[in-house]
Amino acid sequence: MSILIAFSVSGFIENKAARSAKESGLLCRILLYLSIVVLLVLLALFLFFTFNPPHMPLFRDPVNGSYGV
Repeated sequence: MSILIAFSVSGFIENKAARSAKESGLLCRILLYLSIVVLLVLLALFLFFTFNPPHMPLFRDPVNGSYGV
């Protein structure tokens, strides 16, 4: 659930920065690139933790006791 919130916030910032990039100049370009980088980092972390989840009881598969996909 938190990954969806993070993606939504990052996408909102990216959209807002992209709309006003022509008007405000350098600051909006920096925010645009920063939000793209944050989005890519979150995507990379999501993919990493999908296949290598932390070994905690919350992430253990109840059927066979394994972790990850």
